[in-house]
Amino acid sequence: MSNSDITILTVVENDCGILDLLISSIYKFTDPVPNMIICNNGGSKSSLNKYANDSNITIIHNTPNLAGGSNRHGSGLNRIFPMVKTSNTAIIESDCILLRKDWNHLAPQHKMLAAKKGEYKGNILYHICFIIFETELLKGIDFGPSVPAFRSNRSYLISEDVGWMIGTVMNPKDVGLIDFKDCKKDEGYYFDKTFQSDELWVGGQPTVAHFGRGSNIGGKAIRKGFDSPQKQLENWKKIAERILIK
Repeated sequence: MSNSDITILTVVENDCGILDLLISSIYKFTDPVPNMIICNNGGSKSSLNKYANDSNITIIHNTPNLAGGSNRHGSGLNRIFPMVKTSNTAIIESDCILLRKDWNHLAPQHKMLAAKKGEYKGNILYHICFIIFETELLKGIDFGPSVPAFRSNRSYLISEDVGWMIGTVMNPKDVGLIDFKDCKKDEGYYFDKTFQSDELWVGGQPTVAHFGRGSNIGGKAIRKGFDSPQKQLENWKKIAERILIK
């Protein structure tokens, strides 16, 4: 068990080759090495075998009851979050990489760091791809979309998607807002406007790169003027690899 005060949670399914990059980035940019809990929702067993004996990583296999990405993602987070023993938790999606050291610094005035996704009837909605928080604040929360009685294999509105409940328990004054940069609008630093991807900046610094749709690349929107999602993935990984070998 690491002596770090933070545990990183990630849910992986149908890994497209970014999980290894995420783990490499965690080792490169985090000191001391944190605890990591990986929930395997399926299709990634071969990717995870190499980490079976890593003392910093706990791998949990999960079989969600419902189909659909939001249902499965929420199920995975609900499965592993109760296992966190450290004072702080970071959720980092498995199609992300860290970009710099000190990414996990929570300033004294902040109990959570997250990017705002929107607002619905006074409830602030946050991007779940990268979020850091004091563990006790979200104990007992249901990360799943909607509420159990209305979950099914369906699409969800932004107001009820994975992590929507976070805003119901967090005081906005305690949240340090992360800047969500849309690469296709040429807002990224490492990834230019040829990518349908995102970067998350903390304190004006690029901190996380998020490919998007990493567990379902076939579901990534095909937009005019962009390479295919598969080609974007290939190019995205090349840039990520260059960042990690610096």
